[in-house]
Amino acid sequence: MNNDLSGFQGRYAVLQQQFCNDLPIRLGQIISTGQHWLSAETAPASGGEFLILVHSLAGSAGSFDFPEISAICQQIENAIRENNPASKQTIQHLLNQLQFFIKK
Repeated sequence: MNNDLSGFQGRYAVLQQQFCNDLPIRLGQIISTGQHWLSAETAPASGGEFLILVHSLAGSAGSFDFPEISAICQQIENAIRENNPASKQTIQHLLNQLQFFIKK
């Protein structure tokens, strides 16, 4: 049983390292897509690709022990779904927070 656990931990560590390596690219893609969505005159109310990207990162960031990134992405997702006048300002603020994690 112990060998199974150490094998799992090794595979998890490899996946976590891959996630860490890809994180700046994924964050950059979310920020870029979010900026485009915010500036579009006819941005899809559903959030489109932007919503898919933040939803995906919220889940994977939580799985790989990045709770702050997961929480920010969940807040962006909620703001997209609320789609009220304050949502765009909230989303911009949250995208600025994600920018911080690229510089880490």
